[in-house]
Amino acid sequence: MGRKIVTVVVLLGLLAAACGGGGDGASPSGEELFNETVLAGKPGCSTCHSLAPGQRLVGPSLAGIAATAATRVPGVSARDYLLDSLTDPNDYLVEGYDAGVMAEWDKVIGTDEINALVDYLLTLEP
Repeated sequence: MGRKIVTVVVLLGLLAAACGGGGDGASPSGEELFNETVLAGKPGCSTCHSLAPGQRLVGPSLAGIAATAATRVPGVSARDYLLDSLTDPNDYLVEGYDAGVMAEWDKVIGTDEINALVDYLLTLEP
């Protein structure tokens, strides 16, 4: 009887680990989220945005975006600019790019993930 209980407990532990249970509960970092090629069923950030200066994919390069975001809209901080760009991407379109291409990420992923992405983007200095 004791051996069956141990077997059941071990199997439940393995099942929980396979389903994401038993972890430390930490969310993916902003860098991990950025590098996902598919994020919540949508093309991930790195699919459309390069981190190499001047390299245009579907969207503009995000090389040095921390500095750029701080100067794009007068009176808007880099953090607020990036948050708005992720949640309302058509508000501040970069010249030469079309509206309606980028997902409104707040409708796809959670607030913690959006904040993690912004925190990561703010580290991308030139």
